[in-house]
Amino acid sequence: MAEAKTALRMRELRMAKGLTVHQLGALIGVTGAQVGRYETGRTVLSSLRAAAVAEVLGVDPEALYGIIPNPAPKRSRSDA
Repeated sequence: MAEAKTALRMRELRMAKGLTVHQLGALIGVTGAQVGRYETGRTVLSSLRAAAVAEVLGVDPEALYGIIPNPAPKRSRSDA
């Protein structure tokens, strides 16, 4: 159940960022088909891969897992 919510959140965040599955895949080192499997819940997102996805999407990894309800963009180092 939690995996399905994570998959949906990942898709929503990717689309909000304006990325295709292929673009996100290229940025995290997997194929677009693999991103699709993550987003449909057919493959569980590992914690290492979740960190990479979160970095690309500009959110905390906790946002993918629903630990924080409304993902806020992470601050870049130049904002500090």
